[in-house]
Amino acid sequence: MRSALLLALTAAPTAAFADSFQVAFEDAPVRERPDAAAPMLGTLAAYVRLPRLAGSEGPGCDGPWIAIQPEGFVCSEMLRASPREPHRPDLLSVPAGKVLPYRYGFARRSGARLYVRPGDPDSVEPVRTLDAGFGLGLRHLVRVHDRFVWRTVSGRYVLDDELRHARPIEFEGLRIPKGERPDVGWTFAATTPVVPDAGAQRWNAIATLETRTRVEVLEETAVDDVAFLHVRFEPVRRFPRLPAVAEGWVKAAAVRRASYAPVPEEIREKERWIDVDLANQTLVAWDGDVPAFATIVSTGRWSRTTPRGVHRIHSKYARATMDDEDPLGDSSPYALEDVPWVQYFAGGVGFHAAFWHAAFGYRVSHGCVNLAPNDARFLYSWTAVPVPPGWTARFATEREPGTVVRVR
Repeated sequence: MRSALLLALTAAPTAAFADSFQVAFEDAPVRERPDAAAPMLGTLAAYVRLPRLAGSEGPGCDGPWIAIQPEGFVCSEMLRASPREPHRPDLLSVPAGKVLPYRYGFARRSGARLYVRPGDPDSVEPVRTLDAGFGLGLRHLVRVHDRFVWRTVSGRYVLDDELRHARPIEFEGLRIPKGERPDVGWTFAATTPVVPDAGAQRWNAIATLETRTRVEVLEETAVDDVAFLHVRFEPVRRFPRLPAVAEGWVKAAAVRRASYAPVPEEIREKERWIDVDLANQTLVAWDGDVPAFATIVSTGRWSRTTPRGVHRIHSKYARATMDDEDPLGDSSPYALEDVPWVQYFAGGVGFHAAFWHAAFGYRVSHGCVNLAPNDARFLYSWTAVPVPPGWTARFATEREPGTVVRVR
């Protein structure tokens, strides 16, 4: 029977079928070898269509194991023959002019309702009610009679008037030209006055920098035991008389300054790695001993401090649900679906996009390293191990380890 099924699945396709298989289940496992006990390389999204490649006998599958591109094997029980051409979409493609793959909404109040069909709010009980602040990824807005209803990423429906919508920031860090080590930082308060001389009072300000303004540090000094930085910056429009690039002095405490630390011993020659500085709330991504990217972040607060030490990214997820229904005294319960560009490096602690706050430069997370969406997207594509199109997750292995992360 198994031999007959193997022959049927791997034979040349007939005119009735394109040369592809369709994944029938969400998060279908991909194994390193045709064996259910082999290390798992990652998971596939439902409805991805794969080229019809060779099948192999192996334990743990009631049928052949099917080889897939770029690597790995999927049990044929997870697949269905498809009449359509192969298709492996980018699960997190970002629309032009946006910074996130979906819109996001939060329940305005406890009791917001999820339904199976868009017309259900008029006649059917909800399948679930949500607590205030529960976050959802939103795909499409439909109108049913005189009401607007969102279809969520998970396939449920929620009334638009029961949501408040996320407003993610467009900020992004600095991609550092090769061979340079710029002395850069970012303001993190709502406003930062720039004064003409170190020690001058704030009412003599020549400009005011908005939060997350990038500055280049030219020199530093102290006046009456207060540290000041001489910085170069791009003025905001409210100061039209300043040149396109201006200079002035700001208090050093107002700037989260990127630092360039020595390469840790755990790094292999020319290996990429990431350095997270808890004191400065900054991140620098390195290509060996060459800095490649720097940005401002938000790490864990107080009792949820991001764990120090040297780690490796062990898993990457296109999107993940994050929740905490049993918080500690310095936090409150939360639940967020479809958080994009997730990379775990210390158990359930990792990097991910944050669209529910813009407090970068402050410790506000429950342990993870929160990134602005543009930065999370860049790091997700920059780190090992690459996530192929159509995969919902990718896991590091001994043969292909994840990127090193040092938290200090």
